[in-house]
Amino acid sequence: MRRATSLLLAQHKPFSFLSPSTAPRGNKKFAVDLLVQKNNAVAAPWVTNARLGAPPRSADHPRSVPGLVCIGRLDADTTGLMLWTDDADMARRVMSADSGVEKEYLVRVKGHEAWDERRRERTTRLLAHGMAIDGVPLHRATAGWLNGEQLRVVLTEGRHRQ
Repeated sequence: MRRATSLLLAQHKPFSFLSPSTAPRGNKKFAVDLLVQKNNAVAAPWVTNARLGAPPRSADHPRSVPGLVCIGRLDADTTGLMLWTDDADMARRVMSADSGVEKEYLVRVKGHEAWDERRRERTTRLLAHGMAIDGVPLHRATAGWLNGEQLRVVLTEGRHRQ
């Protein structure tokens, strides 16, 4: 059976907040903890999806939405877009290594001052021609330098520690 509706939330994950696959330590908090009504940019309350004709109901916190999952993850020291849904099929389609969905990252390179043009070119060639994690080849990435310290990387898969 097809779903009547699905919930899709877009969130900016700030620095130091964690994706759901990470266990918080110290003063770290989960990014989902920011999905509360007072942070909702839309005037309407959070609404759960209406499953097979059931009426929607308001939710004070998205954690009360059954089956809410994060599509992908970002490290604690990464900021950026996180998507949340209660549609597990949608999440699998986007996260699948074969989905072809592009994920763009702007990476600030630590120690960039010591990198010469040759090292920058070698890095982009390596990303473009494929690398491996734990012996498993990665899909090729598109990579290019925006400036002397920022690298733009576009991935079509999202493997842990990629």
